[in-house]
Amino acid sequence: MSQPPPYQHPEQQQQPGQQPYPGYPAYEQAGYEQAGYPQPDHGQAGYGQAGYGQHPGYGQHLQPRGTNGMAIAALICLFLFAPASIPLGVVARKQIRRTGEEGWGMATASMVIGIVLTALGVLAFVLLIVMSVLLVNELPQPR
Repeated sequence: MSQPPPYQHPEQQQQPGQQPYPGYPAYEQAGYEQAGYPQPDHGQAGYGQAGYGQHPGYGQHLQPRGTNGMAIAALICLFLFAPASIPLGVVARKQIRRTGEEGWGMATASMVIGIVLTALGVLAFVLLIVMSVLLVNELPQPR
């Protein structure tokens, strides 16, 4: 199955017998031959042939960066005990900034949602105390 040639602007289209870039030899893709004419060998590896490959720069490793463990712990604590997710999220963000690991959004979301849930919990507790005091004051006094 052949693919159509890439799009070229009409002004950039190559005229028959014209080299694509003056001063450079014409390059033809491997595997595409004109009928009756052999493909010239430019000493380049075609598609699918093994080459030398790319090497990482000095001091770089191609290992994928994992998700920060503290960010995962902050997310888990969010569902178990929301106030604990706040300091875990802060520590995770500091570690991520230092190490470059993944999980910045997870740590931030755990921290923000932990703050909101903790504030709602404190508010609910304060309302419970106020309602209890009001209810006790409304009870009839014994004689």
